[in-house]
Amino acid sequence: MPAALDVSTHQAGATSRVVVAGEIDLDNVERLKLALRDAVANGESIDLDLGRVTFLDSIGLRAIVEAWVAASTKPFAIRRASDHVRRVLDVAGLSETLGAAHSA
Repeated sequence: MPAALDVSTHQAGATSRVVVAGEIDLDNVERLKLALRDAVANGESIDLDLGRVTFLDSIGLRAIVEAWVAASTKPFAIRRASDHVRRVLDVAGLSETLGAAHSA
């Protein structure tokens, strides 16, 4: 049974905001990839909210990095990151690159 994952996308002016909650893993990463593709295609900037993500594996991290690369010249930032996500990004050396901020 796939882990619970909730992904929603909101447009705020020129910014696409993707809000994710739950576990990101191989079983459900396609939902995240689709939301990120839409955000990159439709927004002049992309804000990713991972403040309620409880698990992030390497396949989920890859999806985020691929979206960041696809955004190329567009601003792309993780605006909120749970402690777990923060640790994964720190270990991968991506916290500063992706602008990951602690959850409020």
